Amino acid sequence: MPTPQTILDKIWDAHIVRAESGIEPLIDIDYQLLTELDSAPAFERLRQSGREFLHPDRAVATVDRNVSSKSAKTPEVEKLIQTLVENCRENCIGCFGIGNVNQGLIHVVAPEQGIVQPGRIIVSSSRYASTCGALGALAFQVNSIETERVLAEQSLPMEKPKSMEIRFDGSLPKGTSAKDLAFFALTKLSGQDYSSFAIELTGAAVREMNMTGRLTLCCTLSALGASACMIAPDEKTVKYLKGRPHCPVPGPEFALAAANWLRFCSDDSCQYDCSIQIDVSAVKPMITWGTAPNQNAAIDDPIPDPALLADSRQRQSALDALEFMGLQPGQKIDQMPIDAVFIGSCANGRLGDLREAAKVVKGYKCSPNVTAVISPGSGIVKMKAEAAGLDKAFLDAGFQWGEPGSVQFEDPQPGQRIASTGVSPLPANGERIHLVSPAMAAAAAVTGKITDVRNWEYK
Repeated sequence: MPTPQTILDKIWDAHIVRAESGIEPLIDIDYQLLTELDSAPAFERLRQSGREFLHPDRAVATVDRNVSSKSAKTPEVEKLIQTLVENCRENCIGCFGIGNVNQGLIHVVAPEQGIVQPGRIIVSSSRYASTCGALGALAFQVNSIETERVLAEQSLPMEKPKSMEIRFDGSLPKGTSAKDLAFFALTKLSGQDYSSFAIELTGAAVREMNMTGRLTLCCTLSALGASACMIAPDEKTVKYLKGRPHCPVPGPEFALAAANWLRFCSDDSCQYDCSIQIDVSAVKPMITWGTAPNQNAAIDDPIPDPALLADSRQRQSALDALEFMGLQPGQKIDQMPIDAVFIGSCANGRLGDLREAAKVVKGYKCSPNVTAVISPGSGIVKMKAEAAGLDKAFLDAGFQWGEPGSVQFEDPQPGQRIASTGVSPLPANGERIHLVSPAMAAAAAVTGKITDVRNWEYK
């Protein structure tokens, strides 16, 4: 009888090109995701060495994080974008440039195009590569040298990660979201080294989530530093992929693909190297108080005292973060005034995220003290949101309706306090960023202060 396998085992075994004793296995890579930020050195080294691209049809590029929500681009950014477009054109790699409706944040674009499929191995230079794991793929972050090798050889020597299960038991309480669950988990799990693990997220709370929530969960939990995060595919995954450009057309071919995708699930009696259970019944709306995603608290809880942290590095990090953020241990963040709101990013820039925010702002106006910006995660998201009238709802409320792909509030000022649905609270220009869910961000835009969305009066 075959040994029960995890999803990691099944994907890994299906991609081994060569396995010899004493050396790292050579693993086939299905797809490489490229952006203007990171690919230029790899293209240049390949050009200088005279090496050819093995499978240009198994790479895709998009203009990503350097897009301004106001469409303004500096000469430096223009050069990055033009270099990407030219490199892709020269090497027959598909590229979604400015003006292409498919352009956007790479980890929004790749799933919505159907490039990410269950059972595939995906690589990206982004630290948020694990976002793609929400569709049952194994997605790794790679460096510039590894990017070059995949372009030339479509494979990488890699040690197999250890397997870890995080099981989320129960159902999320009303008024909470996947973002809140991710932050709740980060507080429970921070302080350990997960870099040698590929994490599978399981449990009733995960199964009940729609694909938007699963993508948010995997993206936000990238902060754990694991080599990958994954969610096994199910019928929700199949439904999400049906009709996507890079998937088989609906019909017999798609049915065969779907049956194959659903094989990439962990067997009932499989053994993980590590397993953790988290009861989600205590999850509340969460908000970061520091400069790292794991420095967060429930909306109605006081900021924890760093003096209680046993690890000296964590303690000093928390003290430094509080000083920068202008906060004190024991202080509550609920009702704290804010200056700006940003809704977007690869964590929360999808259509479902914008719908949640629009429900909150319906019938309200933004506070006159707040500058609020929406940046859809891709051109497709922007187009569908406009077709659904979401842009009008936000514009009527006083939001700015931005271009797709921006990942942060434009032109932040030192000390400015921002409620953001981004993936990192690390400042770019001395601003103070609080990460929250789309609903919480929308509520803050209306009230002008951090607001518990569980008490919101929907119109």
